[in-house]
Amino acid sequence: MTSTSPESAALPTTTTPYVLEAGGGTSGVLLGQTTRILVGGAQSGGALAVVAVLGPKDRPIPFHSHRGARDTFFVTRGQMQLWSGQESRVLNPGDFAYVAPGTAHAYQFLGNYTETVGVITPGGWEEFFVFTSNPYHGPAFPPVDTSPPPFERLGRAQELHDVAFRRDLSPFPATGGELGETLPGGEESYFLRADCGTRHVMFGQVCTVLAGGAQTGGALGMAVIEGPRGARMPAHVHRATHEVLYVLNGRLRVTLDGAGTVAYPGDCVNIPAGCVHAYALEGGSTRFLTMNAGAGIEGLFAVAGEAWAYPVFPDQTPAPGDQPDLARAEGTLDIAFVS
Repeated sequence: MTSTSPESAALPTTTTPYVLEAGGGTSGVLLGQTTRILVGGAQSGGALAVVAVLGPKDRPIPFHSHRGARDTFFVTRGQMQLWSGQESRVLNPGDFAYVAPGTAHAYQFLGNYTETVGVITPGGWEEFFVFTSNPYHGPAFPPVDTSPPPFERLGRAQELHDVAFRRDLSPFPATGGELGETLPGGEESYFLRADCGTRHVMFGQVCTVLAGGAQTGGALGMAVIEGPRGARMPAHVHRATHEVLYVLNGRLRVTLDGAGTVAYPGDCVNIPAGCVHAYALEGGSTRFLTMNAGAGIEGLFAVAGEAWAYPVFPDQTPAPGDQPDLARAEGTLDIAFVS
């Protein structure tokens, strides 16, 4: 296992397990915002990329679309407005949005300090940010971005990357609908309110699925897992699925191929296919994102656990009925538990 920190922010050049300290990754400034690549195609075997974008209240990022790439936005701080097709919503911390391929979208940060984290599939598209941005090694984003807009590089990026800028579209006021509280039945762009989605309980933890195979054409899965101190997930391995964890609150002890470390808020855990891994929650309340490509293992709690009606984890462990059916999970999903 590799452990990296902001002082040695360069990502590994191969697909290997690692824990990236908050503030690390490949970082650059584009139109006043800092983009951090936490996991890229090189680190995921081309399966996915995980990117954090943070910046101040500023002008909108222009409309664009992707032929094949899928975008997700999970707000961790501040406030942003997202345009997606004919709809636009204001997103606050915990809110989520999925943008399907071919959907024209744009966004604008509304908070004085806003951050969003998301998974992009397939891996490799994140090289757009490397090509267009200016390298930046500060702790957040520059107080004042004096670099001119890279119009030439943005234009050339359309030839090199899966992006097409839509100059025929302009921002419009947020449309009147509320954020959704349930997942759509098929692939389409959608907005999801914080703490909503499909919830299941297992090993004392609650998993809320934000996006699964049905919503993403089988390309990716994304969920929030939360639980109390002492809750854990036993050692297991995925044959073909690449997984990434991103800690939101608390402390998460992770073991990757036998090597253990503690991940804190803002830390990112890269778990390639074939890596035997386990975790234990060490904070009084620990909450983290799990992101995977292809889709499937985000449904582990639904397959092996029980439906859960509440947005908070149980106040007793084990909870009534919390007896995971691990054999069923192994027969249904890309997962094998290791004794």
